[in-house]
Amino acid sequence: MDDVASQFLATNQTTLNLAVALLLGAIIGLERGWDAREQKSGERIAGIRTFSLIGLLGGISVVLAQEITVWAFPVLLLSVVAMAVVGYSERLDHIRNFSITGMVGMVLTFCFGAIAVAVDPVIATTAAVITAIILDNKEEIHGWVHKLKANELDAALKLLVISVVMLPLLPNERMGPGGALNPREIWWMVVMIASISFVGYFAMRVAGTS
Repeated sequence: MDDVASQFLATNQTTLNLAVALLLGAIIGLERGWDAREQKSGERIAGIRTFSLIGLLGGISVVLAQEITVWAFPVLLLSVVAMAVVGYSERLDHIRNFSITGMVGMVLTFCFGAIAVAVDPVIATTAAVITAIILDNKEEIHGWVHKLKANELDAALKLLVISVVMLPLLPNERMGPGGALNPREIWWMVVMIASISFVGYFAMRVAGTS
């Protein structure tokens, strides 16, 4: 009886996760469709329906990989990549306006669908929403990059070095007299102070000194 209940719950969870995969595709597809709303039907590569199905396909690929063959996921992933390349190549031939962003979005949608089923639907949902926000703010991001100064880019890269590269290398253990010093904790303080200063500077740049 317990085995039947467990199997029932597992089946329902899989169905729910597949629904989440479909929804994630719809979220990204909604943004992509809105972005291409002024294009003619023959010029649009993929919209909400296509992206929804791609997300669902990503989830189904995991189910097939678990139940039938592990090759299901890579084969279906490569199929989506091939479809994206062909579709956007055709678009390039017709309108001479090519962006790899949409193609990457299709592949990511497939991966998010797979993550929703294989790993965690919450993680997949978070990643999909962030992706949709990035896609939707194309003009704002490009405008910000154009306004970025060389010294600001240099400062951002240095902050990444001290926080992402150097911090993990420091020992996380007590040293010195009475074990009063911990190199990683001290460097954490350095990273926090530098990050606050960095964020404050860019907040001033965005909002102005007023």
